[in-house]
Amino acid sequence: MNARTGNESICPSAVQTGFGFDGTFQQYAVSYAAHVTPIPECHLAIQYAINAFGLRVIAVDTGDHKKELCLRLGAETFIDFKDSVNIIEDVIRAADGVGAHAAIVTSGLTAVYGQSLQYLRRGGTLVAVGVSGKIEVDMVTAIPRNIKIKTVFVGNREEARQALDMLARGRIQTTCRVEPLAKLPEVFNEMEEGKFAGRIVLDLWN
Repeated sequence: MNARTGNESICPSAVQTGFGFDGTFQQYAVSYAAHVTPIPECHLAIQYAINAFGLRVIAVDTGDHKKELCLRLGAETFIDFKDSVNIIEDVIRAADGVGAHAAIVTSGLTAVYGQSLQYLRRGGTLVAVGVSGKIEVDMVTAIPRNIKIKTVFVGNREEARQALDMLARGRIQTTCRVEPLAKLPEVFNEMEEGKFAGRIVLDLWN
């Protein structure tokens, strides 16, 4: 039923490579044709927000390399959470003094979710992407402000097709570097330490 309604990502019978079974880092993989999205010839969240929806983006991260990337891709403001004395006040100030319309949280830290709920404006939406533990929501303040919380696991096939179509039409600029499979341990270390911006693509043939 979920697959027929476009919600195949939450199908209770879904099997996910890398989660349900091993075999992600291979040259080839077998899949049903209907589940494969062709890649056209031709961090992305910032560019989708700007180019597809005309949104103003406030990026919250840390490090000069992340700042350079976010601003280059079109973010209006970059706030380094390590330098910020009060991240909530800084975001509200950057968002016209009334708070953000939406917060897309990709971090898995519980504290980040708590901060995001506080810097949303009335009627704002918290989009939960990063997997975290339990978070506390003060309903006494959330309900009168009409705060909405939306969770996102993974996209569906139609959303993938639309995203790749934007890429094919040149509206999205990818930021990635290619590394050989032999460097997989180093790549994971970089990822855990937050030392790189954008994405790393593994060349499985080298």
